[in-house]
Amino acid sequence: MSLHRYQKSPSRYATVVLLAVIVVCSGLGISQSPAWAARISESESGTVALKPYMPFDEPKPKIPKEILSDARLDQKVKVFVKSKNFKQLFAELSEKTGVKLGTTREISGERAIIYFHKRPLRDVMTEISGLYGYHWLVKGKKGEYRY
Repeated sequence: MSLHRYQKSPSRYATVVLLAVIVVCSGLGISQSPAWAARISESESGTVALKPYMPFDEPKPKIPKEILSDARLDQKVKVFVKSKNFKQLFAELSEKTGVKLGTTREISGERAIIYFHKRPLRDVMTEISGLYGYHWLVKGKKGEYRY
């Protein structure tokens, strides 16, 4: 058996090349300090919203009861992001929904690749926290929570 090019299926070849690029690019970020090692600090707007966690030392983050009970998070949103940092993503979601979302300074520059079609904001938030390994922190009072 030998290695060969995908001559019959250009789309399959493009997929393999794309996956290889993603693996190489993600490997480049490993040499820097990992996202879960970031300290908790306030964002530029003064809110602490999304903090990293150590996935091997802790169980998967639990969903805060405020996220489960906040009716504003029932709004359905469409999110299609190929490469956008969390700060930009959450600013856009906040503008669309009126729910204040933010990140800590250390992880605000991390890039996201996410696609949701008309899903409740609550589901989007839950999936992001599980996928990227972060905790949502809740600030404020009932009906005006910031995340």
